[in-house]
Amino acid sequence: TDVQKSNLANYILFRKMIIDLLDKKLSMCDDGKLAKEAVIHDIFMPRKAITDDLDMEGHNLWLLDERLTFHHFAASDQSIKQNMISDCKDRPDIVLFSDVDEQTRVARNVVIVELKRPERESYSELVSDQVFRMRDEIDAGKTVRQPNGRKLVVNGNTRYYCYALCDTADKVQQVADRGGYEELPANLGYFKYYANLKMSAYITNYDMIVTD
Repeated sequence: TDVQKSNLANYILFRKMIIDLLDKKLSMCDDGKLAKEAVIHDIFMPRKAITDDLDMEGHNLWLLDERLTFHHFAASDQSIKQNMISDCKDRPDIVLFSDVDEQTRVARNVVIVELKRPERESYSELVSDQVFRMRDEIDAGKTVRQPNGRKLVVNGNTRYYCYALCDTADKVQQVADRGGYEELPANLGYFKYYANLKMSAYITNYDMIVTD
């Protein structure tokens, strides 16, 4: 119908606007400086927010993967201990739990996203080590405490998808090469699957998003 066509056109236009906004923020400003990590972060999901604070259009996690549009619980820039039974003060940029079994409350998938400032050339901690550490802390925490009182759990069957978004500088490339990562097509980043951890790890270039 004409209404459906109009809705689809608006939907496509909205997404193009978000991609154009991200592309603009990844480019150099008039003062010759690049956007800070926080600006990029808020485009994907506002900092300090959780799923309950937002409607479906309140985040743009589809930029990473269309499947992330729908999930059971996500938290942005909050410590692990805020939302899990844990003492860990580490703060994943974004963590997301999805594909939950309604009977056992087991989250079959956990997504961890770490965002780095565009063109950043040095890191106090290797991006690969950072996502590993976050994954281990979440796995150890086991139970997510949702604001609605319902719990989510992770167990030995939970699969982890870890994304480190950055510009793949020489140091990152060195880490990927030494770690046995496979190069993604068109120089868009690196990938490795850790069967023992049930973890897929991506070190991904921002260009993957704005050109995909």
